[in-house]
Amino acid sequence: MKTAETCSLKEAATRLGADERTVRRWVRQGLLPARRLPGGQLRLPVMAVTALHDTHLRPETPRLNQRDDHTCFG
Repeated sequence: MKTAETCSLKEAATRLGADERTVRRWVRQGLLPARRLPGGQLRLPVMAVTALHDTHLRPETPRLNQRDDHTCFG
């Protein structure tokens, strides 16, 4: 039986474009599943990291506030 591919905390932070402390906080908050190896290292499933990136961390497109633009485009 093949186990799911995992990555380290540092690799996950790089993939997500975030600080390692931020990724650790997301693990504590339950946004990312992780398991701790006997040596204490966190391992995160690559699929979960990719899913978080695709669903929550996409940059939003800026929206023009139509109501208050006062015909100014500068």
